[in-house]
Amino acid sequence: MKNFTIDDSSPVIRYTPNPTFAVNIFPDPLLNWSPVCGAIDASERCDDHSAHVTGLDGAKFALSFFGTGINLFGNLTLGTTFSMNIDGNTVSNGLSGGEGADSQILAKVSGLSPALHTLILTVKKGEDIRGLFTFDYAQILVGNATSFNRTVIDAFSDQLRLGPAEPRYLESWNRYGGYNASVPDGVNFSSFRATDVMGANVYAAFKGG
Repeated sequence: MKNFTIDDSSPVIRYTPNPTFAVNIFPDPLLNWSPVCGAIDASERCDDHSAHVTGLDGAKFALSFFGTGINLFGNLTLGTTFSMNIDGNTVSNGLSGGEGADSQILAKVSGLSPALHTLILTVKKGEDIRGLFTFDYAQILVGNATSFNRTVIDAFSDQLRLGPAEPRYLESWNRYGGYNASVPDGVNFSSFRATDVMGANVYAAFKGG
């Protein structure tokens, strides 16, 4: 079965309330979603080492995907649980027999029709105020497709338009060469762009589904 991964930092995931990105202020996961990066140094891409953490009862995230199933990976501590619905219908976490006891598999859902679905996950706080819910990534199952047509666009390609947040920033996207992270098969370049400017954006036009 074919599958692909959506990282917690992907813009297709909608967090409620909005994550904290305040500069020079350590995010408080008891108040909302806190994005964390475990990258050791600047040569590593944060999207290979990131997670979203919350200890707020009722915090949610929503994800729309095309596929026949979805697996969620992350961590639960001190009695924190969650509920899920897909397309408005409540679903179980799909785990059994101690599966997920290592606190890495949060949920496994399969048997969906090959169509566009929307998952909404809601965090449920346990009795211990220190309990946290950590979301790492989602694995989307797309059925038994035999092949994919894929084109990889370099971060320095003319097909991308990179925008600064404000006119006073002459270069909001910095260039880095060489990082310690996995790349898709067939990708030979080892350079990337990164920014710490709030509101910086990337625009790319493409055809696909």
